[in-house]
Amino acid sequence: MPCIKVSAPGSLMLTGEHAVLHGSPAAACAVDRRIYLTLTPREDRKINIESPLGNLETTLDNLPDQSKFSFIIEAIRESGISIGVDIKTESEFSSTVGLGSSAATTVCICMALNTFMGKIPTREELFRQCCSVVHGVQKTGSGCDLAASIYGGIIAMESKDGQYTPHKLDCPSLPEIDLYYCGYKMKTPEVIALVNQKAKAEPEKYEKLYQYMTQIAGSTITVLERGNFELAGNLFCKYQMLMEQLGVCDPTLKDMVTKLQEDRNVLGAKISGSGLGDCVISLGIPEKKLEGYQNIPVKISDKGACPC
Repeated sequence: MPCIKVSAPGSLMLTGEHAVLHGSPAAACAVDRRIYLTLTPREDRKINIESPLGNLETTLDNLPDQSKFSFIIEAIRESGISIGVDIKTESEFSSTVGLGSSAATTVCICMALNTFMGKIPTREELFRQCCSVVHGVQKTGSGCDLAASIYGGIIAMESKDGQYTPHKLDCPSLPEIDLYYCGYKMKTPEVIALVNQKAKAEPEKYEKLYQYMTQIAGSTITVLERGNFELAGNLFCKYQMLMEQLGVCDPTLKDMVTKLQEDRNVLGAKISGSGLGDCVISLGIPEKKLEGYQNIPVKISDKGACPC
């Protein structure tokens, strides 16, 4: 069998962070920077992985439990393949910035393994498979970033009885965005654990916060689908205020968001992702770039995961 080549876009959260884990809707988007994965079947049971993170040589009989390749390893484990493979990943963006590299890699490896095994899943089936892999590694997550990488464009995530269902928004146009990285980030599961700890100490406060976040996230999805970016920007700012009350906006992020919100070309700005580091997103391109922070020029891309 010849080698299999696939790619998937990186992604950004637009709204619904944290609250999505408590039943709120959320929205994420695919961006125009991608991860590429090549899978080559072997005739033995060896697994070789080559990526910007380093290399790994192991076998199907000795898959490691924890490593920097945990999502690839978990996908291989769940696939049940019986012969080894060589896997190579290449990326158009660094794994140190918040563009959903783990999600895009998970989508790529699941797509490649399905092709290898002669399966053609629907996008919904691929989403469920990728969620299983992510939950197998980190035990939590709504899958917003996975859905954005699979579908492309802007996706909305709905939750019912703990089951997340994505659908792609039929937007008349895609808004311009800009992204800045603060220089550090905390892993999402660690941020979630901190927030949950605070919520246990003040349950009434956090219950009300999640209710407000649910309302704002739902409204943001509606206006994005209508193409009303000015109102979406206003809702970005409102959601940012709730993220601050949630306790995930440190002084650096606050400085970044405030400067972007004050720019006359920016419709709104907020943390993108779980917070306590990582990235800030603006709706609209600022007239003046933020000094002292890494600018990551990206565009929302309508192209989702696909073979190469």
